[in-house]
Amino acid sequence: MRRMDMDMTMWSCLAAVCIAGMAKVRAVLLVRRHGAQDSVSRLAIGSVLAYILLGGSEVGYLRVSIYQEVILWASALPQSLSILR
Repeated sequence: MRRMDMDMTMWSCLAAVCIAGMAKVRAVLLVRRHGAQDSVSRLAIGSVLAYILLGGSEVGYLRVSIYQEVILWASALPQSLSILR
């Protein structure tokens, strides 16, 4: 009988970060859709999107540990539920 020695912590952390990032990007795009459409607001939206994708709050803490996995999921789930309509 074979046992599974696969550690899913890394993949779970990656999934949580991706879900949280997607929720934040969707929230920014919602603000863009309902906000002003001038050049300054486009620059601000682009800057916020770049910050979220390249240096968001989850990216700085990408360590593979059980503790960090729980923290990332605790952050990702409320963010994803807040943008559902």
